[in-house]
Amino acid sequence: MIEIRGDKILVETGTASLCGGCSASHSCAMSPDGLSRRLWMDNDRGARVGDEVTFEIAEKAVVAAAMVVYLLPVLMLVSGTVLGASAGGRFDLGGDLPLIAGGIAGLLVSVPVSWALSAVMKKKNIAVPRLIDITRKDGVINCG
Repeated sequence: MIEIRGDKILVETGTASLCGGCSASHSCAMSPDGLSRRLWMDNDRGARVGDEVTFEIAEKAVVAAAMVVYLLPVLMLVSGTVLGASAGGRFDLGGDLPLIAGGIAGLLVSVPVSWALSAVMKKKNIAVPRLIDITRKDGVINCG
């Protein structure tokens, strides 16, 4: 734990945290060294600067974030391609251009939709890290 601001703490994790692509990106940033991540979370357990902490992010939040980041763009790409093919047939446009244009349009639409879904997840506190344990130099405090 490296910083306290009000009732929030800033936690720095190693690269083994596997948090890339997480919807908690609104509270997570790469550290200046580029080798670790930083996450803000509630300090409801009394952590102090220098403490080592254990936290969790709900599994359903990780799945929801993965769907927004990975699945939604693919679905929008496929949907756009299908709509492009349909429009190409309806307007007697030959070749692959309607499919390509539809796929690109689908991907472009997925960006603001992903941002909107991420904003909703942030507002509803989905994928917010939760402090579980604190380890101090003088021993372990089990908060779980």
